[in-house]
Amino acid sequence: MDVLYIPMERNLETLVTHHSIEEELCLFKKNNDISHIVGIIGGSNDITPESANMLTEVLFEVQKSVGQFAVQTGGTAGGVPELGVMVAEYLDLPTIGVYPEMGAKYALHGKLDLEIAVPSPLYGDQLWGSETSVFVAIPDIFLLIGGEWGTETEVGMIMKRYDTRKKKDLSLAPLISFENTGKLAGEMESLTHLFRTSEGAFFRAQTSQEVSQIVISHFNINTNN
Repeated sequence: MDVLYIPMERNLETLVTHHSIEEELCLFKKNNDISHIVGIIGGSNDITPESANMLTEVLFEVQKSVGQFAVQTGGTAGGVPELGVMVAEYLDLPTIGVYPEMGAKYALHGKLDLEIAVPSPLYGDQLWGSETSVFVAIPDIFLLIGGEWGTETEVGMIMKRYDTRKKKDLSLAPLISFENTGKLAGEMESLTHLFRTSEGAFFRAQTSQEVSQIVISHFNINTNN
């Protein structure tokens, strides 16, 4: 198991931080023979038997179609982050956990193949949020299950990043919401009408088949390109 700690000091060491993460990810992909990463986001109280079954079906169908890929979550105990790791473990998929350094005691250390612990914010005592910019920069696509205010922070950055990268003609990582799981996922359709949203940045889905087909299509397009 590899654990990558990003240096907190604001000195010359920070100049290699980006390259350190990139090198670790390249090595991780090579060692696990993968090309794609699925990011899973959602709240700590958003697990139901239905959502667990749906996520399992989605990842199984994607694996059956495209082969091995990695699953990235917040890498901490409880809720959707742990559910994603559990399903990945069940399907023998490699896992990545991106979490705030201050919350390392909650991390699923024995179940993650790559851990990225992001330094605490320069000011404030909140455990969440400091890892968001790193978290959203890694996956090729995101799956949203439920979600409340903390998840909304990730969703906002995913949408903004998609818009920025589309303008620069860079690779894109869209978001798919499991609409039936409610909360933020259930309201995403309304939010995309309220706020300007780039075409292709967001997909809503009612069934596991719909979600898996979107993921498979996105992976195939990016592989061919």
